[in-house]
Amino acid sequence: MKKAIGYIRISMKDQSNFSLAGQERYIRELAAESDMELAALFTDDGKSAKNFDRPDWHKLEAFIKEHHKIVDYLIVVKYDRFSRNAAQGLQKIELLEHKYRIMIISVFERMFIDFDSPFYFKQRADMLVAAEFELRVIRDRTKFGIHQALATGRFINHAPVGYINARDEKNKPVIILNENKADIIKTIFSMYLSGCSIREVHTTAKRSGLKMNGHSTIQRILNNCVYAGLIYAPAYRKEPAKYVKGIHEPIIEERDWWKVQQRMGTVKHKVVLNEEVPFRGLLRCHCDKYLTAGNSRSKSGRYHWYYKCNVHKKINIPAKKIHAQFDEVLEHLSLSDLHINYLGELATEEMTLQLQDREKNISWLKRELAGTIKNIDRLEEKFITGDLLPETYKKWFSKYATAESAMRYQLAELETNAEVKWKLFYEQLPRLGNIKGLYSDADLSQKRIFLRQVFKSGLSYAEGIYRTPYILPLLSHNTLILKEKGLLILEQPTQLAKENMISTPTGSIVELNFSFLQLVAEIKTA
Repeated sequence: MKKAIGYIRISMKDQSNFSLAGQERYIRELAAESDMELAALFTDDGKSAKNFDRPDWHKLEAFIKEHHKIVDYLIVVKYDRFSRNAAQGLQKIELLEHKYRIMIISVFERMFIDFDSPFYFKQRADMLVAAEFELRVIRDRTKFGIHQALATGRFINHAPVGYINARDEKNKPVIILNENKADIIKTIFSMYLSGCSIREVHTTAKRSGLKMNGHSTIQRILNNCVYAGLIYAPAYRKEPAKYVKGIHEPIIEERDWWKVQQRMGTVKHKVVLNEEVPFRGLLRCHCDKYLTAGNSRSKSGRYHWYYKCNVHKKINIPAKKIHAQFDEVLEHLSLSDLHINYLGELATEEMTLQLQDREKNISWLKRELAGTIKNIDRLEEKFITGDLLPETYKKWFSKYATAESAMRYQLAELETNAEVKWKLFYEQLPRLGNIKGLYSDADLSQKRIFLRQVFKSGLSYAEGIYRTPYILPLLSHNTLILKEKGLLILEQPTQLAKENMISTPTGSIVELNFSFLQLVAEIKTA
């Protein structure tokens, strides 16, 4: 009696009508009616036929190497169960039939002729090519479906943190806000834009309930455009890769996401945080390198901390001294009652003027936005027709996209009720009468955010004096006194510092200081 082995396979996305049980039944029926003994049956469940890297196929080949002298046939239900890769399929047939003399039989494509015949070779090659063609059609249809979904702003994968998967009224996949987690995402972006390190952001996010612990967790979140209400549609055929507006609700402003991408490309240094030396990795030496820190033990057995420069080894500044001097700086940053009242009146006048100019600004921004969108459309048209090189397209698309997101942000700000911001301003303004106490009550992360927001372009220490090209406008009233006392010098800003100073297109007293006032609101008085 002739002996045969059987092979059955189904992929996870299989669109055929052959179940594993059905394939097994067909193989056993063929073996019985052909008077064959079925010596073994191998099953690959959920495996694609794009190649032969399948667990049970490896077992089948091992079985053949050991028992090929007593095996006459390999039975499959159809050749597309065997392979959907024509080139690899023909190579396997060559191996099985010419080296091991094992004939492959298809239940639904029976051809009991000499497998050395060229006609037999062509017929089976045609069937394998047809199987591969079908696979390619399925893949292309799938790619097109995915592209169409992405190009129309639909998110189709597992929802990222801050969202949950759902279905719309047409039963199509969508993502909706997970209110409990969305606030964590807002905190992550807010802290990073405030200048916090990835480690600081991760520590705070975990305290807020973030469960993810991977080393690149925060980077992946910050890189994810979905949080800004965008969907990234990769290049497809002649269509270029692009960002499109998602149909889901954003968690952060699009403009903030672009700012994060810019910052992530420039921040390199890592900092080990310590309550004793909060300036480590923030305060710069006169050579512009960040100061590190260390401690030494005195004869009394106590440890004393110092700030040091890795380039200038002789610089060794006692932390106690530098912190005491900073406390004096903070005292001069505090606002008097008279100044607080003045700022309150100034803000009220500003709010009145903003309301008067609001409609005019909205109209102007809408015209500018429409023009930018037209420029993007023309750019894409030129790229598709081959009139633009990919490098040129990417350069100008990035510029236009950034401008578009900035204008959309400004529109959203103008069209949204600003009551929350004004309320925050009036509530937190009185607390600025004691900046030293406010800083003292802050935890380590808040202190570092404080430093980055008040001295946005950086703070350095040279010749016993703090130096900075920028002080938050709200607290910059005593710069001359600080200089006279040898505490802090406001230097001429570099071009980079000037760019960093621009918080909003307007010079709004509320807008320029809003992030800092948010921080103030978060600091709990001891």
